[in-house]
Amino acid sequence: MIRVLVSEILCGGGWVEPARSSEWAPALLGEAWAMLAAVTADLAAVPGVQVLTILDARLADHVLDPRVVVHRVVAAEEPALFRRLAGECDFALIIAPEIDGRLAERAAWAAAAGAQLLGPDPTAIALTSDKLELAHAWDRAGVPTPPTRLCTGEPPPFAPPWIVKPRWGAGSVGIQVVEGAVKDGGISWPPSSWIVQPLVRGRSASVAFLVGPRQTLALPPCWQRLDAEFRYLGGSTPLPEDWAERAATLGRRAIDAVDGLRGYVGVDLVLGDSDMAIEVNPRLTTSYVGLRQLARENLAEALLRIVRGETVELSLRTTPVDWHV
Repeated sequence: MIRVLVSEILCGGGWVEPARSSEWAPALLGEAWAMLAAVTADLAAVPGVQVLTILDARLADHVLDPRVVVHRVVAAEEPALFRRLAGECDFALIIAPEIDGRLAERAAWAAAAGAQLLGPDPTAIALTSDKLELAHAWDRAGVPTPPTRLCTGEPPPFAPPWIVKPRWGAGSVGIQVVEGAVKDGGISWPPSSWIVQPLVRGRSASVAFLVGPRQTLALPPCWQRLDAEFRYLGGSTPLPEDWAERAATLGRRAIDAVDGLRGYVGVDLVLGDSDMAIEVNPRLTTSYVGLRQLARENLAEALLRIVRGETVELSLRTTPVDWHV
C-alpha cells in the first residue's frame, strides 16, 4: 500500500487565523478547496493508494471523498500532526500559497520527515516564489518575460501603465495597475518588497507539466479568466492548436530554466504580439480542476507514476471544458 499525504494549508489548519477571516486567505479559500477535493478524490481512486489529509476543525461543513483518511485538527496542533503524517507516508503533495515562504517551508518539513515530494524541491520553490529572482533567472536563460524591477520609490525605466505586485505572492492577491498618475508631487509606490513590471497586453493562459526523472509531460494549456483586478475566476481548455503550441513551447522553456522542478508545476503566460512567461506556480494549480475532466485517464495517478520514474501517455477528450471558482 502506497500512502500519500495531501496537505492544503488553508483547508488544513496550517494558517493560525481562520481561513475565512485572515488578511489574504478568503480570496484563495475557494480555489484551495476545489484543488484539495479534486486531487484527493483522484488519488483515492488509484488501486493500492491510501490518501491522508488534514482538515481544519473550523471547516466542519467541508466533506471530502469518503475514501480519504481525514484528520481534523485545531490550528495550534497542525504543524506537529503534519510532520507526523509526512513521516508515515511515502509521498507528500503540498498545496500552499507561496506567500511568506510557507510552501517552501512545508515542502522542507515533508522531505525532512522522509516523504518524497510530488512537487518541486524546497530550493526550486524558493526561487520560483521570488518573482524578482525568477525574472533574473529567466533573463539569463533567454526566456521572454517582462522587465522586472524592485519598487524603490522612483519610476521604473519603462513606460506606464505598470503592474505592481508583491515580490512573494500568490493568487493575484495585491496586484494593481499604476497608470503613472502623480500623487503629492510624485508617484506613490508600495513598500520595497513589491515589484513593478510593464503591463503586457494579450490573453492570460497557463500550462501545467508533470515532471519526473524520465519524462516531462505537458498538459493541455488553458485560458485563464481574470477580473479587472486580476483575480482568478476560472478557465477553459483546450486552446486552438496554434495557441496551444505557443503556450506549451514557452512554458517548457520557462521550466527548463529552473533546476529542481518536479511533480506538478504550472506556468502563467500572456500570449499576444509578444508571448511572455509571467510566473511559475511550484505546486498544484486550480487548472487541475478542469484538466482532470479533459483527461481520459486519472491525472493524479499519472502524476504519481511520472514522479516514480515511469513514462505515461494521456488521451484527451475533445469536448471543451470550462470551470469557475
